[in-house]
Amino acid sequence: MAANQTLHFCGGMPRAGSTLLLNILNQNPDFHCTPTSGLVEAVLAFKNNWDNWPEVRAMQVPDRERKKTQVLRGMLTGFFQDVEQPIVIDKSRGWTGEIEMLERVLGRKIKMLVPVRPILDILCSFELLWRNKNKDLHQVPQEAANRGMWATLEGRCQVLLRLDEVVGSAYNRLKDALARGHRDRMCFVEFDRLTTEPEDVLAEIYDFLELPAFKHDFSHVDQTTHEDDSAYGWLGLHDIRPKVEPVKSRWKEVLAPYLSPDNLKAYKDQNIYWRAE
Repeated sequence: MAANQTLHFCGGMPRAGSTLLLNILNQNPDFHCTPTSGLVEAVLAFKNNWDNWPEVRAMQVPDRERKKTQVLRGMLTGFFQDVEQPIVIDKSRGWTGEIEMLERVLGRKIKMLVPVRPILDILCSFELLWRNKNKDLHQVPQEAANRGMWATLEGRCQVLLRLDEVVGSAYNRLKDALARGHRDRMCFVEFDRLTTEPEDVLAEIYDFLELPAFKHDFSHVDQTTHEDDSAYGWLGLHDIRPKVEPVKSRWKEVLAPYLSPDNLKAYKDQNIYWRAE
């Protein structure tokens, strides 16, 4: 990463528009926005294993901590050594849980874009994706590991919301980041507003990033980030529409008739979890 580059991050919730958002931002020639990145996994693998090595434990503690910080900084910056754009946004929901580490390593307060969407709409989006692009000839990992629960719509929702699953883990990382006092580091990007008021939302993002405004074309969004979704076991996870337009909320027809009253109420209560109380 060159001296004139700034690294920002994108965390947040799945099925909440992060792929769309970053492809919109990539229209700006000053931006390099990644698809889902493996950088966080590499950084955490090093961070969590550094103190396990005897040679490292034999070092004096101040040296050990300083070297650890230097290597982590080198990983974050070296990952983008071949990138020419001055603004880099690395995408991974894992970053939401690592704000303290990022600020220690980078020596500054970070900025993170956080796409969000009501839990019921997220669950509905996964359900429709499963039905329309995966159920016929494909078995997703959650089904393989939970054959019994995956056999019902309510069971599928419960699986996705587990602490170690795609929706539940993202939700809890975000809630905990707020509990740790990091709201001022995050710019919440509501899916409904992004798809209905994209110009206003992008203006707020540029203001948050302290960058000059840029005129985006919301009618022709080229997909510049690409992922092989078979790696995640789900087909169609990161496909985007070429035009930004409102997406109808369908949870009332798809989910509500088949969820228990208690679960439906619990999911409704989580609908605007990102807003300040």
